[in-house]
Amino acid sequence: MSYIDINTGQVIAHAGGDARQRFIRKTYLHLAVAIAIFAGLEFAMIQAGLHIKAMALLSAIGSFGWLGVLLVFGVSSSLMQRW
Repeated sequence: MSYIDINTGQVIAHAGGDARQRFIRKTYLHLAVAIAIFAGLEFAMIQAGLHIKAMALLSAIGSFGWLGVLLVFGVSSSLMQRW
């Protein structure tokens, strides 16, 4: 979500109450949808039995494997910030 109103070019923090209210509603709607999708995916994985395979994979990668997981997370987070 953009912190700048694309119609006026104004920063949302300095906008009027109505624009801030729309921004906050969009933000929390986006958060609610993301949580619902995550919960749905988790439910589907548990019902399909994939959670057991995922836990076995995570325990098999060892301590240095976690360094790779953190590296991938950091790189993807950096890319998303630039995007």
